[in-house]
Amino acid sequence: MTISKIKMSGGYFKEPTEFNLFKNHKQVATVIYGKNGSGKSSMSRAFQEAFNSNIEDPTNYEFSSIEFYKLLPHPNQGYEFIPTSEISIPCYVHNENFTHQTVSFNDTGLEAIVMFGEQIEIKKELDILETKLKTANINYSNTSDRLDKISNPKNIESYFYFQKKIKDKLKEQWAVRHQKINELKTLGRVDDKLFSEILNSEETNATYTELEADFQSKLEKYKKLKSSSPVDELKPFSLPTKIVNVLKLLGVELQKPILSDKEQKIVNVYSSLESNKASEVRYFLKSSESTCPTCFQNVEPQHKSEVLETIRKILNTDEANRLIEKISQLVLEEYILNFSTFDSFVENSLVNDLKANIEEYNKIISLLKIEQQNKITNPYNPVTLDSDINEIIININESINKINLQIIRCSIDLWTQLG
Repeated sequence: MTISKIKMSGGYFKEPTEFNLFKNHKQVATVIYGKNGSGKSSMSRAFQEAFNSNIEDPTNYEFSSIEFYKLLPHPNQGYEFIPTSEISIPCYVHNENFTHQTVSFNDTGLEAIVMFGEQIEIKKELDILETKLKTANINYSNTSDRLDKISNPKNIESYFYFQKKIKDKLKEQWAVRHQKINELKTLGRVDDKLFSEILNSEETNATYTELEADFQSKLEKYKKLKSSSPVDELKPFSLPTKIVNVLKLLGVELQKPILSDKEQKIVNVYSSLESNKASEVRYFLKSSESTCPTCFQNVEPQHKSEVLETIRKILNTDEANRLIEKISQLVLEEYILNFSTFDSFVENSLVNDLKANIEEYNKIISLLKIEQQNKITNPYNPVTLDSDINEIIININESINKINLQIIRCSIDLWTQLG
């Protein structure tokens, strides 16, 4: 197939322009010539754009229209349009652009060198590689400078700068503390191993003030433990014999002497008084005073004598006297425990449980003391205690056992650490 005519618009040709390349079937070649600027290069670029263009976006085309035609078969006359996609013949365009792309002059040395084709492609690759090499050298130089800076302990951007600062601070504080804690003659050693341990230690959200307070607290506890002897275990607590005897005496019921109605009323009033009030009444009855400290009324001496005699009649029986004597001799004591010997290393919850149980026990002792005085005032009525003191003692001993386990563990750990 022979392209006989081309019609184009673009480049030099602002309007659609036709060129008849072959006028008959016998013609084998066509030479296009003209002055500079007459459109020869535009025609070559039109062929190149039609067959060899790498431009993907049509808006970047130089030519808005390029059409090809062929001669009609002999003996017919005229031309027939050919779609570009149906043209299979090769098209080579050797114009100025081709020269620029395939011919290069290297005149950087003493002699000029002309390069063609593949040599030019190699030269382009070499130029690209040279550019990359220059970039790599610049990056290497910058990285080398950066390395020098971060390797300089005097540079504030250097890791070693901060490492030195931290080590200096450790020498000021940690080394002194280490010496005191371990009772050494020299300061604690600040080396890379210690620094690594600090960097790998667990992070915390606590402030410096909080950490300092926690350290001082633990240091004081450590000193206290180190200077103290091993803590003895708490002894089991049992119900004192005095309390057992008081409970028995409170439950004794004496047979009351036979009293008249008047005497019985006097006894009932006297029995209802608290122990301190009862003492005041007895003192009043024996004294020469006439105003009663309870009712604040004037009392005749004869009436005072009758009341005093009635009270003596009840209290001065042999059985009552013996009972009062026995119960008066029993002095009840609260359970007092020194918590300071172990509360620094025993869990707070265990210490608080024991304190609560002892407090319950001492409340019962206070109640027993009141009932003890009431029994002395009125030895005839039996007294029963609502609270189960034995159950409280069981709770106390359970708390003691738990604390003793911690005392044993802490003692073992302490002496193991102290060597």
